[in-house]
Amino acid sequence: MGAEAVLDRSARSSWCFYSASPAPIRVASNAWRRSPQACRPCARVVCLDDGALLLPGVAIHGLSRPVASLSPDGFERFPFNHPLFVLFSSGTTGAPKYILQGAGGTLREHLKEHCLHCDLGPSDRLLFQTSTAWMMWNWQLSALATGAAIVLYDGPVTGLETLWDIVAGLRVTQFGTSPAYLALCPEFGYAPGKALDLAPCAA
Repeated sequence: MGAEAVLDRSARSSWCFYSASPAPIRVASNAWRRSPQACRPCARVVCLDDGALLLPGVAIHGLSRPVASLSPDGFERFPFNHPLFVLFSSGTTGAPKYILQGAGGTLREHLKEHCLHCDLGPSDRLLFQTSTAWMMWNWQLSALATGAAIVLYDGPVTGLETLWDIVAGLRVTQFGTSPAYLALCPEFGYAPGKALDLAPCAA
């Protein structure tokens, strides 16, 4: 995500979340330096991992300390409509729009899709090719509520076989990816069903 995208989103929220790896830190810092006024509404930043993120006049919070202090009995109950996360519109019709998602409604809708549309259950393994910048990341995480396991891949797709090797090797039962990736396979003569054992993958 570039500096402009950071600014478009940071200016619409009082909380921002950043990874502490070098690239996001550089982008976030550049955004603040270029337009501190636009970023002013974002007065608090949570670093998702340990690292140095220095932004003038902004309170930086680390995630590792509160996570380490959690206990199995220490989770607080919240009301059905308690805020869960913020998603942004694509920005194709102007600046990205801030959309606040509620916990209860999100879980109910996701469970409906997972259980009724996808038939996911405790015996399933779900892999959906997505990044944390896409709403399918949130959708995939909710699959844990069905008892299914989720498979995450953090790395490059270096060839047509990359994702299919994971599906076969980890015996994924449901696999989601882009139409473009699926179209490239026959275009370049790669037939994963012939090259690999994909019997467990039902969809």
